[in-house]
Amino acid sequence: MITLDHLPEAPIANQPFEVSFMVRQHGIHPMADLTPQVIATHAESGETVEATAHTLTDTGHYSTTLTLPHAGQWRWSIQAFTMETVLPELDVLAESSNNAGQNEVQAWPIWLGMVGFIGMAGSTVLWWRKRVWWTTLIVLTAGSIGAMGVAMTVNHRTAVAEKPPLVTESNLGNRLFVAKGCVTCHYHEAIETDTISLHTGPDLSTFTTSPAYLRLWLKDPAAVKPNTLMPRLNLSDAEIEALIPLLAPSPAQASK
Repeated sequence: MITLDHLPEAPIANQPFEVSFMVRQHGIHPMADLTPQVIATHAESGETVEATAHTLTDTGHYSTTLTLPHAGQWRWSIQAFTMETVLPELDVLAESSNNAGQNEVQAWPIWLGMVGFIGMAGSTVLWWRKRVWWTTLIVLTAGSIGAMGVAMTVNHRTAVAEKPPLVTESNLGNRLFVAKGCVTCHYHEAIETDTISLHTGPDLSTFTTSPAYLRLWLKDPAAVKPNTLMPRLNLSDAEIEALIPLLAPSPAQASK
């Protein structure tokens, strides 16, 4: 059983990103002294990238750095021990082809604001000395230019900060079911994957429980049932919330 620490989000072509994961025998016992291989294949060109993972400090924990050279969809898997785990496909974003141009677009509103306010300061001195109508017009124009530059800078940064999420919560839950290794032990009819399931755990297709109980269970199974064979997967609160619609759907979701 392979459990990714984090599902990679929005990797960029030619930019390295970390892949770290746990390897457990029969989904329970961490396995040491392995040399897991991370293999990714570009869906369009068929080009393959491989990386060997190295051991981290805790037993059964491995990590490597993966760099994918092309944008587009990549199929990838991790081979460790005797099984290959096929992971959710990666949508790799294109590398920026004009970083200088992007920086220029981001910088010119700042320069506009600076020039406007410097002009306003100079024209204010001129107005103080001349006290004629046209100097007032210069002050107002320069001030408007400076304010416009500041507003454009703030709006640009706000737009960047408010990018929409890349995946919906429902889709994220399905991806996590595979990435966290749930699919190795459990079957769920909503999940499509090439990873072989051992079916050592119950079929979760018609599983029913309350979201509150599921939060406790996924956080620490042994705390709920001391003799359970299910390992603690170190899921974050956000990951648990993403899995709830899949594993404990509301009546409205279940009827869809």
